[in-house]
Amino acid sequence: MLKQDFRTFYEVIGQEHAGLYRYKSKMVLDKLFDSCLATLNHPMTQLEFAKSIMFAISAIEDGHTGTNIPRLLMNSYSEQVKMFPVHLFFIAKKAYVLCSRIKELSAGTQILSIDGRPVSTIRDTLFQYLPSDGKIETKKQQTLNNGAFNFLYNWIYDNKDSFLVVHKTKEGEIKATTIRAALIKDVECANDSRPGTRDLQLDFLPGKTALLTIKTFDENRLSGKQDFRNFLNATFDEIHKTVKVEKLIIDLRGNAGGTDAFGALLYSHLTGQPFKYFSSIESTSRKVSAGENSLLGLQPPQKNAFKGEVFFLVDGLSFSTTADFCSIAKSNNRGKFIGEETGGGYYGNTSGETTRLELPNSKINIIIPKWKYINEVKKSGYKDRGVIPDHKVIATIDDVISGRDVQLEFAIRLSRQK
Repeated sequence: MLKQDFRTFYEVIGQEHAGLYRYKSKMVLDKLFDSCLATLNHPMTQLEFAKSIMFAISAIEDGHTGTNIPRLLMNSYSEQVKMFPVHLFFIAKKAYVLCSRIKELSAGTQILSIDGRPVSTIRDTLFQYLPSDGKIETKKQQTLNNGAFNFLYNWIYDNKDSFLVVHKTKEGEIKATTIRAALIKDVECANDSRPGTRDLQLDFLPGKTALLTIKTFDENRLSGKQDFRNFLNATFDEIHKTVKVEKLIIDLRGNAGGTDAFGALLYSHLTGQPFKYFSSIESTSRKVSAGENSLLGLQPPQKNAFKGEVFFLVDGLSFSTTADFCSIAKSNNRGKFIGEETGGGYYGNTSGETTRLELPNSKINIIIPKWKYINEVKKSGYKDRGVIPDHKVIATIDDVISGRDVQLEFAIRLSRQK
């Protein structure tokens, strides 16, 4: 019965997913799905079967293909299953304690291995069950750092009552400590000490520099609070008329995307020339014309467009519409990118309208994006990556714990250079 579910999953995703073969050929994916199918040769629980589904979705390399599996995991584990009792934070292939109630594992301690497995191996294994565009790893790492690690580790490596942790103290001493599993409510920590901002916010900094924060392009999230179009128009009017700003920092970190038109609208405030945004939009059955979607046509610049120097702050959560906007800005050499690689692909994504499929036996839900978007961009050195920053700036664990924003600090320093 689970084999039937898996065949249904692959059949429907092949019919509906317009970007299924964006990064891998049909031959490669057919072989991979066949290998997954071959492992379904014994009785499994819903969550055991879900591993095959998540592995396959991750292999497709499309960050918009989703499931209800994360919610199933949280519902199953949150209140009744004890798991790894430390909140870890990954930086590159190293892991550190972000917060912990275990005195031997204080915040900032580096974790070297868990139950004999190096943390780099654990990280790479868990990445195989997380969706992302192409070969981009920053989005997967952000997912682990935002609380998914404990659930995924427990799911992939099975429940345990205790864990042998080898760690390095801040003094450089290597120690081994056995720790007991705990409920997730005893692991969570509130550690973000950065000051809060609105979803859309403009601040003026010393040195004729402005900071424009855009946390979302999602019209529904902004509904009733802020109007994106009015905000942008008022922002760039103020930049021009009230304060003579020469340099602009645009913070797009954590912005998971939203309305396509908002990305194009933002870029129209940064250029004095007409520009193209999407080169094509298509489903598995048809292509969209410029008459149906104006973003396929030439986009006019705004009269109050900013002509000064621009710096973009990005991270692995800069995804979907945000990544599309960044690709257009990068392709047109509109400014310098600072931070880490965007979570969305440089050449576009597969998103928009979705097909929702419930597998009949396991009751696992699959969310399949139907529209393949191709950005109007110059050729890049990578076919399966996001926007690579001009200046890679990664916080240390001490920066993270203290709430120091090293990426913004770097952008401000760069903006003050002649």
